[in-house]
Amino acid sequence: MASNNNSQNGEDYTLKQGDCIDNISSDRGFFWQTIWEDAANNQLKAIRSDPFVLVPGDTLHIPPKRPRQESGPTEQRHRFRRKGTPSYLRITLLEENVPRANEPYIIGVDGIVSEGQTDENGKLKHPILPTARRARLTLTATQTVYEIDLGHIDPVDRISGVQKRLQNLGFYAGPTNGQDNDELHSAITAFQEKKGLSLTGTIDDATRQKLEETYGS
Repeated sequence: MASNNNSQNGEDYTLKQGDCIDNISSDRGFFWQTIWEDAANNQLKAIRSDPFVLVPGDTLHIPPKRPRQESGPTEQRHRFRRKGTPSYLRITLLEENVPRANEPYIIGVDGIVSEGQTDENGKLKHPILPTARRARLTLTATQTVYEIDLGHIDPVDRISGVQKRLQNLGFYAGPTNGQDNDELHSAITAFQEKKGLSLTGTIDDATRQKLEETYGS
């Protein structure tokens, strides 16, 4: 982690593994939109189309805090309420590439446990705190447990991002080190066949778009 602090001009923050725009903005008292829409981040926006999928080493500019003034009668108590900053964990559950529809589950995020079930497409959308770092998902019927590190997936335009998505979707069982390999090409071909795409065995634009759509990010 590295940052260049200047109270007048803001801060240039270099992301590390596990960082995401949600926890960075929450730690500093911003909405994530305020940081992402700052003009100083235009170059990063041109590279990373999705603010929720950034890469360790990316530099994010944090604008300076600007005090806000509110009028009110003197010698009276005034209550100010901080606006909510909801974040969501989105997961797609598949079994042999078939959505696990209406699957009951128990999910714990940083010690907060709740229950739910997937929708007809095998998807779940669970509200979490912006500072959440880890989730534990248990499928009630089979007692299958998934440990999930939040903020640890690279963009889909990186080999490591492709590997991790294909792995989580059940197509790939190899390393997620960003190195090309034959097992990855086989997984890409299997994904293309499942989705009715041209069987190139490589990540072309159509395959990347479909992978991002299927995975949810």
